[in-house]
Formats: sequence, C-alpha cells, structure tokens
Amino acid sequence: MSNVQDLAKAFSEYKDEVLVKREELLEYAQSIISGLKRNADIVRIDAETLELQRKLDEKQKSRGQSPEYQDKTSDKIAAANLEVFKEALGELRLCSRVEELLLKKKSITLGDSLEIHSQKVDKLKVLADSLACSSSKAEQRILEHRRQKEDALNFRVKKENEVSVSEKELLDEITELEKQRDELEAQLKKVNISLNAAAGRLKQTREERDQFDEANNQIIFSLKKKEDDLSKSIALCNVESNVVKIWIGFLEDSWKLQSSYNEQKDNKTCDELEKCVSDFLKLTKHHLSAFKEVLSQLIENIETYVGNLAL
Repeated sequence: MSNVQDLAKAFSEYKDEVLVKREELLEYAQSIISGLKRNADIVRIDAETLELQRKLDEKQKSRGQSPEYQDKTSDKIAAANLEVFKEALGELRLCSRVEELLLKKKSITLGDSLEIHSQKVDKLKVLADSLACSSSKAEQRILEHRRQKEDALNFRVKKENEVSVSEKELLDEITELEKQRDELEAQLKKVNISLNAAAGRLKQTREERDQFDEANNQIIFSLKKKEDDLSKSIALCNVESNVVKIWIGFLEDSWKLQSSYNEQKDNKTCDELEKCVSDFLKLTKHHLSAFKEVLSQLIENIETYVGNLAL
C-alpha cells in the first residue's frame, strides 16, 4: 500500500514530460493495480477451498466413527444405505466444488506475463539511462553555462565601466538636447498658436468666400434669369416688330395705292364735275333762253292785259 502511495505522490509531482509519457506510466500502474485486484480473488478462492477441505476432513472423521448396526433388518439396512449415499453425494459435491475453485484459481492471470513485464522494465530502464545521460549532459552544459556566465559577468563589468563613461557623455548630450528640445517646444507652441490662428482665419476666409460664392451665384443666377427673360422679351419684341414693320409696309403700300386711286378718282371726278357744270350751264342757259322768250311773251301779254284792265 505504501508503494502505491509513493507511486501516486511521484505521479502527482510529475508534470513536465521529457521522454516518458504520463499516459504510458498511468497505463503501467493501472495494469499493476488490476493484477493486485485479481490477487484478492485468489485469496477468496483459497479461503473457500480451505473451508471446503475442512468440511471434507470432518466428514471423513465422522465416517470412521459411525456405529455398526446390530439389527440388520431390511428397513434399517435400506435407511442406512440411503444415509451413506447422501453423505457420499455431499462429499462428491464438495470435491467437485474444490476442483472447480482450483481450476478457476489456475485460470487467473496475475498481472502481466513475464515477457510483457520484462519489456516494460527494460523500456523503463532504457528511458532511465537516457534520462541519466541527458541529465549528465545537462549538468555539463550547466558547468559550461556557468563558465560562460562568469565570462559574461566579467565582460559586463568591463562593459559597464565603458558604458559609464559613455553614459556620462550621453547624459550631458541629452541634457543639452533636452534644453534645445524645450526651446524648440516653446517655439513649436508659438508656431502652433500662430498656425491655429492662421487656420482659423483661413477657415473664416473660406467660409466668407463660400458665402460670397453662394451669394454671387444667386446674383448670377438671378441676372441670368433676367437676361433670359429679357432675351425672350427681345425675341418677342423682334417678332412683333417684324409683324408691325410688315403691317406698316402693308399700310403704306395700301395708302399709296389708295392715294393714287383717290387722286385719279378726284381728277376724274373734277373733270366729270367740270363737264357736268358746263353741261348744266349750257342746259340752264338753253332753258333760261327758252324761258326768257316764253316769259317775255307772257310779260307782254300781262302788260297788255293790265293795260286793257286799266282802260
């Protein structure tokens, strides 16, 4: 049991694998424990066999001490034979059970076979030798590393001295550079302020330009619209002017034609009127002459008549 506890403790402490796998060791341990469990079966078989053997011994002793029957009647002899038969049958059953247990005990295999056990042990020995060799080589490498570490420490001390000198020079240089950096940062701060102010003015200028462009675009759009309206109005006026010019030409031509016609008509009318007046005068003169003659005759007749009346 202590070996099992030692095995469990060693297995719990075994974390990092090198050559031996944890699963393989666990498999070996399980095989061994399984063999131990089968040994417990053998112990139980031995106990039962011992008990059966004790019973057989007791039956043999009781058979040697059994009384002999003096009255050998047929009934008693038959009963005695039956009793003997039963005891013999019981002994046979016990013997059969003992044989069965012994055969079962013989069939039980206690763990691995000798060959498998030897293979496992040989393999573990080879692995142990390999691990020992690896450990020896590792120890040699540790010694070599320690020597190299000592050389490295000596070199580091030497290098630290050199670095200390360089460090002092670099610290002085860094101090000077930091001073220059502070001055440059102050200048950069001023430049950033000026840059931000210029950027603000640029932004404002661009916004004003955008507003101006937008207003200018609106004005241009409005003027373009007015120009389009005026162009449209001019086109309409030109069309209407052409129509008016055509009408003026038509009216002037018509007026000329009408004037010419009226002049011709007036001339013709005047000529006709003069002719008519002349004809009228002639006719009037003719009729007046005729009336004069008639009236002269009538006047003479009236005068004659008046003269006659006066008488």
